[in-house]
Amino acid sequence: MIIMKEEQEQFMQEMFMKVGVSSEDARITAQSLTLADLRGVNSHGILRLPIYVQRLKRGLMANKPDIRIEKEDMTTAVMDGGNYIAQVTGRIAMRKAIEKASENTLGMVLVKNSNHFGAAAEYSIMAAKEGMIGIAASNTVPLMPPPGGKDKVVGNNPLAVSFPGGRYGIVSVDMAMSSVAQGKIRNAELNNREVPLGWGIDKEGKDTTNPRDILDGGFLLPTGGPKGYGLAIAIEILAAALSNSPVSKEVKSIYQLEEKLGISHMFLVINAKALIDQQDYNNRVETLLDIIKNCPAAYGIEEIYFPGEIEDNIMKDRLANGMVITREMELELDKLADELNVKRIKSFLKNRQLREGLV
Repeated sequence: MIIMKEEQEQFMQEMFMKVGVSSEDARITAQSLTLADLRGVNSHGILRLPIYVQRLKRGLMANKPDIRIEKEDMTTAVMDGGNYIAQVTGRIAMRKAIEKASENTLGMVLVKNSNHFGAAAEYSIMAAKEGMIGIAASNTVPLMPPPGGKDKVVGNNPLAVSFPGGRYGIVSVDMAMSSVAQGKIRNAELNNREVPLGWGIDKEGKDTTNPRDILDGGFLLPTGGPKGYGLAIAIEILAAALSNSPVSKEVKSIYQLEEKLGISHMFLVINAKALIDQQDYNNRVETLLDIIKNCPAAYGIEEIYFPGEIEDNIMKDRLANGMVITREMELELDKLADELNVKRIKSFLKNRQLREGLV
């Protein structure tokens, strides 16, 4: 099934409103999830809608905002997210960091008592659109062992850094600290395929190419081994320890419908204009990207990309041609829509088809 941006957003907005979220915050959350799908980050898009709704229904995520500033000075702030929808809280926090950087060169806002905030690049790109450098990071439930260990003690904590790129638009690095997304391992298992060594280990801490060994009590592995592990620890300290928040096993899984998550985020903005003339900055970044784009391609490679360029290309295509929702996902969304007494997702497509004279 092909769905357009506005249709998906409207469907999700109605779903969130049905569980008590205000119209405006439901719209913001729907936009955030749809943006992830538009950029090809499908693991953080409409796929997340059912679990968000379940947590809202059970009171494990607040459906009314109670976002408070605990500490603040000219360049920093610590916010209590009130266990509210993190996409809303995250935008508020990043806007505050941008405001502080506009006035004081740097702005840093920490958020505690929060939830899964979606794709990290959404927030760092907010700063880049204002001509600044944006950094967004979050801790997560533990998914990885330390090198040599056989227990999950650290999350694959995501980090995004976005830069104004002159005539190239925005350069955006966005990555979790695991070597591969868990969804890729599940896909291999469903298709009876082995996975490469280094993607994960079994429950005894042994290397394996069997995806079932990884999923059944095994672990994801950090990207780059000790380097990814070290970065994950650094993010845990910056986002969580620094805001006096839960760390490691104190953070709960989004899929365990029993407790609040206790997730924390960090948003940092650098106002490059205070450090370098805008044109000089653009010249330097454009020179760097010119060199990258003009790098001779290896055999079988058609084009060299800078970070974020592939996602931008995907978004242009999906804005024009729509996004795919699989039959399995459609059935899950239909079930949820029936539970909440919301129109099924296909009805939004029918409205568009009627307008365009297609049916």
